[in-house]
Amino acid sequence: MSTVDPARTHAQRAAVKARRVGSPGALAVLLTLDAGLAVGGFLAAVGLSSLFAIEQIERGSGFPVLALMPLLMPVGIFVSLGFLIAQAAGRRTYTGASDFTRALADGQPIWFAGAAVGAWASLAALIAGTSVKPLVLFLNEDGTPVVDDSPWTLTVLPWAMPVALTVLLALSVWRRVARGRRDRRTESTFETMFASGTRTSGVVTQGVERPRESARVVSRWTIRFTDHRGQTRWTTPWGLFHEDSLPGFGDQVTVIYDPASPGDERRILIAREHPDRIESYQAHTPPFPFGA
Repeated sequence: MSTVDPARTHAQRAAVKARRVGSPGALAVLLTLDAGLAVGGFLAAVGLSSLFAIEQIERGSGFPVLALMPLLMPVGIFVSLGFLIAQAAGRRTYTGASDFTRALADGQPIWFAGAAVGAWASLAALIAGTSVKPLVLFLNEDGTPVVDDSPWTLTVLPWAMPVALTVLLALSVWRRVARGRRDRRTESTFETMFASGTRTSGVVTQGVERPRESARVVSRWTIRFTDHRGQTRWTTPWGLFHEDSLPGFGDQVTVIYDPASPGDERRILIAREHPDRIESYQAHTPPFPFGA
């Protein structure tokens, strides 16, 4: 039992959360967490790259500190995991988005950036501080090539990790930019359809079974509706549902579709209740990766 109105408490918490969205404080926290994530990637890459210099230790080249460098790899991994989760929470606070898995994905380019810098820095240190010269051709005074007896694992592989991480960084940045553009197009289409689309009633012809081990379930459900030409159509979108409010056979819904293209499922909106509210048509939008 409580002496405080739960609705009032919920409203106060929602107001505090709304004030944090886009605030300088939330941005500062997010940038700090992003920096920590990049440092984690840097440490992990440096620790792994140091393994290429192990032979130098065995040759007695005077770099005993390298024997401890591989320990940076597990340290970097744990730091990365911690800051990856923390930055996802910070990103949700700053943006106001509710999708935690998408916030996790948004941290990938930052981690790859830190790891790529660490890998390239380690390669530069390997070339400058050891006798191993990866992929570098040296000539004797008479013009003949210097014979390097170092195994290919020390002359070729050191380049593999920084190159691979750079490629992954480029791919993750491209994916993030492409997803941002797609999200903006989807949001624009959603607002246009809600404002000018044709509304009609629909009925659920295939519901969702109750999950066994989870309170929420992501599943497809099927809705039948009739367009303005009298054509019966079925749509089977993905949806996110709670176990206490699963759609069942025969449930009535409101469908908004594009009269110019009734069969375009990307332009079909569905609301189970309160069809006059725009948020009702987003109530069952599935999380990433289904909504990506």
